[in-house]
Amino acid sequence: MKTKCHVIEEHNEALIVWIKYIKNNQIPPSHNFLLHFDDHSDMSIPKFDESLTGIFQKSDDDIVDFVMRNITIETFIVSACFLKIFDKVDWIQIDGVTSSRQNYVTSYNDDGKNIISGLLMSEENPFLQNKTSHCYTFNKFSEKTFSYNESPDTVFFLDIDLDYFSCEVNPNLANEVVIEISKDEYDNFNSNFYHPVRYLVNRVEVMTQDEKYYLVINYYHDVIPSPRKVDNDAILYRLNDLKNKLLEIPVSPKIITICKSVNSGYLPEDQCEFILTHLINVLNEIYDLNVCYGY
Repeated sequence: MKTKCHVIEEHNEALIVWIKYIKNNQIPPSHNFLLHFDDHSDMSIPKFDESLTGIFQKSDDDIVDFVMRNITIETFIVSACFLKIFDKVDWIQIDGVTSSRQNYVTSYNDDGKNIISGLLMSEENPFLQNKTSHCYTFNKFSEKTFSYNESPDTVFFLDIDLDYFSCEVNPNLANEVVIEISKDEYDNFNSNFYHPVRYLVNRVEVMTQDEKYYLVINYYHDVIPSPRKVDNDAILYRLNDLKNKLLEIPVSPKIITICKSVNSGYLPEDQCEFILTHLINVLNEIYDLNVCYGY
């Protein structure tokens, strides 16, 4: 049986894939294990204006709209844990420091919007009384310390971000954003050193040109090379190491998601085709893939 493999643009789209497959009874809705190869944990806590709890009842188009508007590349895994899709998440980072913790996730007053998550210190945690509460294990490994130790009946999802192999540490340095604003807002920003926008990003300023006014985010005169971007030889070494680790796993993943991370800037664009082509070739040597592009 072929293993479905979805190549997606950005990582929040993985949640779209998982929800759609669960809706169609193609993968189990809960008690799954996520194997997450990435240079980032993607474990930030989301907050919504609309409850996440009813997402499985939405149409496919509405699922896409909800996720793309509300869930980011940093919050999709905790969102999946809130939906009780995963009981365990293993994050593998090339040089990660090994750790393990028991986490809980729930929502304030069971509203499904104000998500609360943290370290599970006690089974008497009052948040565990909520209907939306869920506990899961979160482990972190390096490429050298990871090993698969799950029971034979464990259902696992394989999730790989291409920036695991080579990464742009701070893509914001190259992602300049220019937004036209009013003169009043221009004056307000210039006169207020405590303007809230100043705390949202690393660098922001205002400019004026031809009697128009602009908010300029992430404008830098100098951009230095990323220390986590590596050459093709290092990428091929990491691909081979990944292959050897996956060959040690006695079962195939129920589903594979591969995230390109070019639009967000975390993968150097000039390396995307090289890494993606070689990664799919590696995975095809292990599994019989059915590769789909998009969610």
